[in-house]
Amino acid sequence: MDGIKICSMNCRGLNDRKKRFDVFHYLRQYNCDIYCLQDTHFDDFTESQIRNEWDGEIFASSKNSTSRGVAVLFKNDLHYQVKKVYNDNNGNFLVLDLVIGEVDILLITLYGPNVDSPDFFNFLADKIEESDSLKILCGDWNLVINPNLDYDNYLHVK
Repeated sequence: MDGIKICSMNCRGLNDRKKRFDVFHYLRQYNCDIYCLQDTHFDDFTESQIRNEWDGEIFASSKNSTSRGVAVLFKNDLHYQVKKVYNDNNGNFLVLDLVIGEVDILLITLYGPNVDSPDFFNFLADKIEESDSLKILCGDWNLVINPNLDYDNYLHVK
């Protein structure tokens, strides 16, 4: 493997077909091998539509059509093998244990909860610790590093 190119984007919803077309057109300009998307808002119908619209494999984790949701889209000519998929029922994360070339990779895309949630991050930390693979983490973490600067739209800061 000489290298892979990964893009990550908070989409703020992809249920609208025109917006989806525009976002996919925008992303394709970067000619990435893997696209990690957050805040997709997929429902089952939208997810099936996207599988028809995207020229490659898609993995998604969604809860409903108004919030959350993450997805990983692969370029159709990337040679890879997904060994295992982990996700949650809330559409907050997707963990792919995969091989590209001869490199084992743990790819995580997440849309962090907008409330303080140590259990969420502890679960992900455990998955990361369990793996000897190269780790790639993408997403919208919704973390507050400095509450004086970074607390807009973040609820229940402890």
